[in-house]
Amino acid sequence: MKRYHYLAASILTGISLLSNTSDSKAQRRPNTNFVPYSSVSFGVGSSHYYGDLAGYRQFIRATYIMPRWNLGLGYTRQFTPHFAARAMFTWARIAGDDYTFNKNNIEKNLVQYARNLHFRNDLKEFAVSGIYNFVADGRNSNVRAKLTPYLFGGVALLAHSPEARTPVAEEAAPYEAQKWVKLQPLHTEGQGQPGYDKPYSLVTVAIPVGIGLRYRLNENFNLGFELGYRYTFTDYLDDVGGPYAD
Repeated sequence: MKRYHYLAASILTGISLLSNTSDSKAQRRPNTNFVPYSSVSFGVGSSHYYGDLAGYRQFIRATYIMPRWNLGLGYTRQFTPHFAARAMFTWARIAGDDYTFNKNNIEKNLVQYARNLHFRNDLKEFAVSGIYNFVADGRNSNVRAKLTPYLFGGVALLAHSPEARTPVAEEAAPYEAQKWVKLQPLHTEGQGQPGYDKPYSLVTVAIPVGIGLRYRLNENFNLGFELGYRYTFTDYLDDVGGPYAD
């Protein structure tokens, strides 16, 4: 069975604008009834890659070596005091580099250092997740909890396309600038050739899970901090799944 171990984690902070969608009759319900409400959120943060080019077994080192960015836009519906559902689009960049990751410990990681591969990948993710709030909300959005830790988990569709940079200009073309080139069409591991696997897909499924903390600023705004972890069902976020073709 093929083992998939490429992961992307994101730290996301954002502000949520809330909208109480109940009508005037719902407002007159007894205090014991919960009134569902919706929120729209926007966030920015950092993204981190764990894979063959970043020592996925060295989690802490891989987290701070080559962080990149992410942007997110989401819609959340709070159905009960504890449970909500969210649809979210995230655009995140991840990157890895054999030289950068191994240059301070060449003897231990000589094979990876000599391989000298690198990549970057812009991930476009659409996720649907369930959210569990550890602190129950009040009966509507106006009296929601002041500080709410929560868990989330779901399923996502992920579009990606790994790239690498062309080498430094040589004597034959001394003025040619370095360029980022898409790797999947190059079939670096012989994909599509006789005796090799077919080209890998640029769309895959991911499982996002994580934790978060939401703070109520006022009746209309929240401020949140979120740490999310993605398990992806592809071995090619970095274009490295096996040996390069001869």
